[in-house]
Amino acid sequence: MFARVLFCDCQNKVRMTTCLKIMDKIRKKYAGLGDSVLSIRLERTPTAGLGLSLAGHRDRSKMAVFVCGLHPAGAAAKASPPVKVGDEILEVNGIVLHGRCHLNASAIIKGLVGPIFKIILLRRKAALEDVAVKPLTPAQFPVALEEEVSLLIVTVQNTRKED
Repeated sequence: MFARVLFCDCQNKVRMTTCLKIMDKIRKKYAGLGDSVLSIRLERTPTAGLGLSLAGHRDRSKMAVFVCGLHPAGAAAKASPPVKVGDEILEVNGIVLHGRCHLNASAIIKGLVGPIFKIILLRRKAALEDVAVKPLTPAQFPVALEEEVSLLIVTVQNTRKED
């Protein structure tokens, strides 16, 4: 079975030809994995970053990097096509993460200079069964620093006693 590669945001024919060649190369590289291989472009935001939470494979002898949560304000949740919980990250900006542990992958991604990231994902129907943790809900993501400071100021103002 050949993997399908989706996504090309190129507007002119020259760039589209180059993009299609790259997508064909990616398709051939990951053809043995089956299902759908997607190429997604994300822009890191200062408040929510990429908006991804990562987890490893539930079988600790298998190295994989899965998306286990999406920050609702992050780039991944707003991407087209959107990143989904259960997607396996294969590459980021040409660095192969397939076969690495999620902690190593997280450190690599955090160390990359942005703000634009090209992420290659594997989307499988049964992938959620392989994720080591339960998917995170949007409420489980930390508030952005600006929101946290605003909440603190409001709390301090409300608790201040008048003399």
